[in-house]
Amino acid sequence: MVVRVAAVLIFTGVLSACAATPDPAAECGAPEGWEAVADAAEGNLLLFGETHGTVESPAMVAAYTCAVAKSKSGVTVVGIEWSASSNDDLAIALSNDDPRAAMLASFTTYLSYQSGQGSEAMLDMILSLNALADAGADIRVHAFQDLTEEEFEAFRKTGDQTFIERGYARGMMAIAEGADRSIILVGDLHAMRKPPEGVPWVNYSLAASFLPEGTVTLGMQHLAGQAWVQTRDEVGQPVVGPREYRANAPQGGRDGAPEIAIDPSVEGFDGYYFVGQITASPPAIQE
Repeated sequence: MVVRVAAVLIFTGVLSACAATPDPAAECGAPEGWEAVADAAEGNLLLFGETHGTVESPAMVAAYTCAVAKSKSGVTVVGIEWSASSNDDLAIALSNDDPRAAMLASFTTYLSYQSGQGSEAMLDMILSLNALADAGADIRVHAFQDLTEEEFEAFRKTGDQTFIERGYARGMMAIAEGADRSIILVGDLHAMRKPPEGVPWVNYSLAASFLPEGTVTLGMQHLAGQAWVQTRDEVGQPVVGPREYRANAPQGGRDGAPEIAIDPSVEGFDGYYFVGQITASPPAIQE
């Protein structure tokens, strides 16, 4: 319940701030450096590569999107790591008089995911962006996972994750078509330019490598804390719940405040976003 209250407070602040004042940096809670990143990514795809299952990553994407949509004209698309086949149902649920209830009723599978894509924080991000759209901001939330039957069959037969990554990239480009800027929240590996060094099992091409020139990718950095994850124990049984993470902020967090920056020294990315201490966010629907 503490996590839930924290997430609601963060997202309520984003919404009320954006609606109340013409200063998006201060009132949307935008991180330090957001304007430089927004300018660099304008007209292109901007990928936030996250550690799934935290409160802070979706909150920062919401705050950043609020500031950008308030300060720049045109269409802002936000992509989420759900199947593109859900977009019609997503539009219907978000147009409901009670979008939270409609989302919970329509997306029981996604919002029960133990791996973070359906966390309480993700749902709050989607709803906060939808509320900003209802208030007049031209923000559109779309799912982007796209995989043909042939690609899935090839992946099933070969185990080559490249087929999945290519579908991710195609879906990101599809939702970006016609938008003035596109902001994608996706797992960190998908957002990397190349496989990380010292991780031999990542021996395939990543989604970001298939994206057009001009795409900007950001890696998540944080202080020590927890994320809600699904792992397996020593006998292969699933284990879910908060998991401890060590600090990961070689570039960010020098003064402890959230920030975002273009920085070519970040391995595998074009920059980073620093969210501070991380807090686990459980699935929006729990058994």
